[in-house]
Amino acid sequence: MSHYGKIGYWDERYSEKDTSFEWYFPYSIIRPIFHEYVQPESRILQIGCGNSHVADDLFDDGFHHISNIDISEVVVEQMRRHNRREGMTYEKMDVRHLTYPSEAFEAVIDKGTVDAIVCGEDKDLAMAELAHEVLRVLTPGGVFICISCVEPAYRFKYFQRVEFPWTVRHTTIRKEPNAEPRHVYIMIK
Repeated sequence: MSHYGKIGYWDERYSEKDTSFEWYFPYSIIRPIFHEYVQPESRILQIGCGNSHVADDLFDDGFHHISNIDISEVVVEQMRRHNRREGMTYEKMDVRHLTYPSEAFEAVIDKGTVDAIVCGEDKDLAMAELAHEVLRVLTPGGVFICISCVEPAYRFKYFQRVEFPWTVRHTTIRKEPNAEPRHVYIMIK
């Protein structure tokens, strides 16, 4: 899984298939969480968007201010071609070095990007950079919703650090009653 932390892996993966893939589960499963923490008028940043339909589903559910980023130019171009929703954007960008101004978003969402980053080299530094950037672009009271396959013992060490002045909440959700739980980390600035 160490290849998940490499840009070349993602470019190659997306070059092979120009079809959608949902990590963990579709939007319908996590919809209640978004409705609890994110307002329809919120400016939303989806990090590591890949070729997921989460942004499309959010848009169709009334959230119309969505910016999507991914480190793979291949998938960003694919998503730009497929996008038919006015006001939704796709950009090639590294979440550790965002070019957005400070306090640009009320919500940042992630479904698997953190999991991929911790598979790469210098994971502690990469996670610190990611958290600093997400915190920087969030407005006061903004929320970072991170969906992961990894339990709190391995994620709290990245999210619950003194230099990150946010409140961290955790819950689990399942695609089906007997399925493995997925972890939802909710950081409120």
